[in-house]
Amino acid sequence: MERRIEFIDILKGLGIVLMVLGHLHLSNTLNRFIYAFHMPLFFIISGYLYRRPACLKNYSLKKVKVLMSPYLLWGCVYSVIAAILTPHFFISFWKSIVAVFFKGTYDLPVESALWFLPAMLWTSLFYALIDKTIYSNNKKVFVLILLTLLGCSWTNYIPFRLPLALDSALSAIGFYFIGHCVKEHKKVLELPERDLTAFMLVTVFIIIDGVLILKNNTLNIRAGIWGYIPLSYFNATIYTWIFYRIAVLIDRKLNFVKRTFLFIGYNSIIYLCINHLVLKMVMKVIKGKFFPLENYSYAIESLLIFICSILIMCLFVPVFTKTRFRFMFGK
Repeated sequence: MERRIEFIDILKGLGIVLMVLGHLHLSNTLNRFIYAFHMPLFFIISGYLYRRPACLKNYSLKKVKVLMSPYLLWGCVYSVIAAILTPHFFISFWKSIVAVFFKGTYDLPVESALWFLPAMLWTSLFYALIDKTIYSNNKKVFVLILLTLLGCSWTNYIPFRLPLALDSALSAIGFYFIGHCVKEHKKVLELPERDLTAFMLVTVFIIIDGVLILKNNTLNIRAGIWGYIPLSYFNATIYTWIFYRIAVLIDRKLNFVKRTFLFIGYNSIIYLCINHLVLKMVMKVIKGKFFPLENYSYAIESLLIFICSILIMCLFVPVFTKTRFRFMFGK
């Protein structure tokens, strides 16, 4: 059990690193690749960790505390920051609060990935409700597919978004279901014991699915942008499996990086909430007069921003885990 949890934390750590890279906007091609699976990965992991709750009420209250407390607190923090950065404090603050509740944190100058928290809340609550109240597996699958299609199609046909990322949650509930199915049939995660065969199989999947990702339209769960829905689900699932295999490799053979990814994965909610804020501050410093990087390439500049941002976020983790600021993350 402990070993499996370490795999999960390493996988979450990899997902966080991909999220930060995606927020750097290095290139459209790289972003299309990262966005194709990095957020679905977290929904699949959560589905894998799902256990049918004994009491739906207690389960719901716990989820609200863990997910909505940091969302509301950090939403207020970013609303204040947004108001300070604009001339009209109260008007900007009000618009930012509206954005937090109704626009999935759009219109905030520092958005982070806060939208994921209410989306995960809705997804986990809907899934638990369906699992507890519908006893027929066929009916469960039908309802889950229906909700997924509703969420994925929402922005194509409806001129407004649902509050608190509800439409994003509906579109992602299928990923949650996939994670739960994988837990029930764990053998699908395994590969042949021979390392060469496993390596060749993973390589084939990386190439084939990489091409399919680039052929499909960009996936952005938060914005409600989907390509061909079945292909988007297929791509995200395959690359989550590929990164699971990378997590297994790190756990077994790369101890020098294992602790880093375990640390990031275990504290993933902190990185999720503060990454955009830290990135923007680091960009201001590195791209400003303090570091004159005119003679350096864009790649070196981006690498420096990425490394500095990750290090600063790692330094912030103890502030939010070992002090009174724990309350900002529902603890």
